Amino acid sequence: MRIRTDYMIITIKDERYLLPYGQGIAQLRPSLKINEVVEFVLRNIDGTDITEDAVFHLLKQFYEATNSELDLQLRQDAKDFIQMLTTAQLVDTCNSIGKELGETDTFYCVADLNLCFSGNMTYLAKEWEQFRLSATPETIHQHFTLIMDAPDAYPVGSVVIRTKDLLVFDTGEEWHYVFLSNHYVKDVRVSKDGRLACAYLPWVDDNSDEITQELFQAMRPAFLVMAQVNGKYVIHSASILYDDKAYLFSAKSGTGKSTQANLWHEAYGTPILNGDLNLLEIIDQKCYVSGLPWHGTSGIYDDYRKPLGGIIFIKQSLQNHVVTKSVADSILAISQRMISPCYTGSMLEDHLRFSENVYDCVHTWFYYCTKDTSAVVYLKDVIDEQTD
Repeated sequence: MRIRTDYMIITIKDERYLLPYGQGIAQLRPSLKINEVVEFVLRNIDGTDITEDAVFHLLKQFYEATNSELDLQLRQDAKDFIQMLTTAQLVDTCNSIGKELGETDTFYCVADLNLCFSGNMTYLAKEWEQFRLSATPETIHQHFTLIMDAPDAYPVGSVVIRTKDLLVFDTGEEWHYVFLSNHYVKDVRVSKDGRLACAYLPWVDDNSDEITQELFQAMRPAFLVMAQVNGKYVIHSASILYDDKAYLFSAKSGTGKSTQANLWHEAYGTPILNGDLNLLEIIDQKCYVSGLPWHGTSGIYDDYRKPLGGIIFIKQSLQNHVVTKSVADSILAISQRMISPCYTGSMLEDHLRFSENVYDCVHTWFYYCTKDTSAVVYLKDVIDEQTD
């Protein structure tokens, strides 16, 4: 819980005020007359999490209370201080959502990452059932809360992504997603450490299928943030299982990655693991692929973990052939096919570092191919020859 960034302390003729500006004015946020104690606490707690303990220690500092005689009263003052901020709507409260587990919470495990879902399960997609846990896990990597209400505040921060369908804000402590094309689930927030996330569902009607799909897709960026914090990245690709290893076909949408996966399945009976997205991680200097509930339009997904055999970057061609590219180009290709968040320069560097680690573990091929069985036969010979 932090002070909203659209407020500032102003002194007018020796009187102290906490005044809104920008988005705060647009939302008719209240102004607040404050005393020197409140000013001291706010100026010293600015940019850090507002907790009862933090306020208590600042109050002790202000009053120079060196003994414990005033502790009981100052503890109560700290509680009253936080209640005052909350009542006056001066704090962002999303980071306090989901910290306490409820009796109706459900738990899911994706790639050894445990997710707790709090809220109305009516709108959870069926894909989650395959990843559901029967008991509460010891560690929860993300607590996702569905709030059946409109948000009481809108994002204040810098825009890092703007498209016709999506806005992503950096609010300092959170990534804030606004889905402009959605009818129901328009607002999702996730703490930058990935541990807390929430979505707002301000109204519902009989169109539960659309609500379910919007929530399902809106949960994805929150998961991606949490996965990346834990060193796991998601790559846009269709995957098959060959010789007990996962092989990924990666390309721009419409190039034919699903076509190649289907051709392998038809020719050799190789299982298709996921038709659209796969999670990568490095364990003991080996790269593994794990299943995800999200699958694009393919409808193919599963809960699995398999060693990664290689990544095939495909382009359509009239003749089947593999093109050799430099190490740098290969690393860049891996990075550019990942859909994990890349909102800052440091995130980009993390992407490239991880991509280099993946490159060091597995084969990569740049495959120009046809859309018939000959493409499968040619590539199988290449894989068998180079992975023996």
